Amino acid sequence: MKVLVCGDLLGNLKGLLSKIKSIEKKSGAFDMLFCVGSFFSGTGRDAEFEDYLLGKCQIEIPTFILGPNSPKDTSIYSKFTATGEEICHNLVYLGTHGVYKTANGLRVAYLSGIYDSAEFKHMSREHSCYYTEMELNYLLGYCRKEGISGVDLLFTAEWPSQVLNATGTSEEAPAAGSYPISLACLALKPRYHFAALQNRFCERPPYRNHRMLSERATHVTRFIALANFGNPDKQNKALYAFNTEPISSIDPVVLLTQPIGTTDNPFTDLKTDEELFPEEENQSFFFEKSRKRVSAEGDNTASKRSKPNFPTESKQFKLKKEMIDSCWFCLSSPDVEKHLVVHIQTQTYLALAKGALHRDHVLILPISHIAAVNEAPSNVMEELVKYKFMLKAYFKSKGFGIILYERNFKSNHLQIQAIPVPEHLSVDILKAVCIEYCKDAGFEFTQLTGNTLLSDVVGPGYPYLHVEFSDGSSLLHHIRQRFDIHFARRILCDERILNQPDNIDWKKCIISKQEETELAKSFRQLFKAADLTNN
Repeated sequence: MKVLVCGDLLGNLKGLLSKIKSIEKKSGAFDMLFCVGSFFSGTGRDAEFEDYLLGKCQIEIPTFILGPNSPKDTSIYSKFTATGEEICHNLVYLGTHGVYKTANGLRVAYLSGIYDSAEFKHMSREHSCYYTEMELNYLLGYCRKEGISGVDLLFTAEWPSQVLNATGTSEEAPAAGSYPISLACLALKPRYHFAALQNRFCERPPYRNHRMLSERATHVTRFIALANFGNPDKQNKALYAFNTEPISSIDPVVLLTQPIGTTDNPFTDLKTDEELFPEEENQSFFFEKSRKRVSAEGDNTASKRSKPNFPTESKQFKLKKEMIDSCWFCLSSPDVEKHLVVHIQTQTYLALAKGALHRDHVLILPISHIAAVNEAPSNVMEELVKYKFMLKAYFKSKGFGIILYERNFKSNHLQIQAIPVPEHLSVDILKAVCIEYCKDAGFEFTQLTGNTLLSDVVGPGYPYLHVEFSDGSSLLHHIRQRFDIHFARRILCDERILNQPDNIDWKKCIISKQEETELAKSFRQLFKAADLTNN
């Protein structure tokens, strides 16, 4: 895969695309372009971007941009409704943080924005240019959660602090280098790491991601900082082109090869694995500047290397508690309507749907706070699959087929809707109706086989609609523009499926709590025949 990366563009999109066109005439087309640093200028120069939004100009290369890095950019980013949104043809807004997986398997981690001690503690940043502890924590735990040795690419606006340590040169990293970004480097172990914001080109010698003679060898990381596009100094490069392929497909011998000049890891003395990944789930990743270490002589000595004053309190726990307390679907939340709960496993539960389309219309939900299926751990996934199997058998015993869908858009807790449909409706008929609605709305559905995992085709944080059928096949729509939250219900209410044109809005289908309680009691009793968890 041929990749091109650009530093701070500062609104000069037409100039960049013109430059790329001349490069491609000499060396061939690029597969994708990533813009790291500030894409917009925050000035009147951004007006030319309107030509691309209106379709007057076209972007020929698939281009990916990140979130804002300056307060003056936030008004522009407030117009983008969702991460993963295609702003205009071939221009995708990845969002503020996450890991994007390309079609050929490249894992691209990213964190936009800059560090601010006060803003860092906020639960979310919306369109702010300051990243948060929660965003960083997601990246710090990603490789362990996925069971991988590292990511292919990492894009950050800021340089990591001390990145030029161990190079044996007098060149110094910017004083504004970020300690949290250094932690991200340690945890993600990218093969390539790109940064910007300093209007300075720097290609550091590769560094090891293991300690020689004490840890198993792994791949090296190449750090490249890029300057502002359009700067007058030709040696101060703003563009970097390279060929790459996913870590998973590289021959291990090639992957572990250490080029001449490879250095030790510049960050290894910042934090140990035990500090990065504490055994206690609720412990914060961060510690105070004044944290003491015990020396070899047994004395308490302050850490020699100065670190930012990150909080020692368990902020993760507090953030999780705030999310749970305000979530309708976390089982420990005071807002959950427990009279609707009809079955519970270890990690997941079933609840009757509010505003249901059928008396047996249920939701499959995780007990703890998980945003979407593509972010669910394996133990939760196993129980989700078990529920689908049991519900399919239960609906069949009552003379119905099944259709399921998950809308990961404007929802903060994983919920899979399971709805009985007339048994005579084949999968082909149901798919045809779905695809027809999608085309009429100007969307596209991708057909997936039963053995395709959502996490393999949709990155965390990306909005989507996923519709599943009784044969295990499914349809996936990547939500990249404005989307009707009732779209799936609209399809189901079609005269060819449930024929309920007046029930598209679930709020119009709400019944009394007493009726809900009676339906839940009936469901629990009848579902026992299909319950496999008692065996």
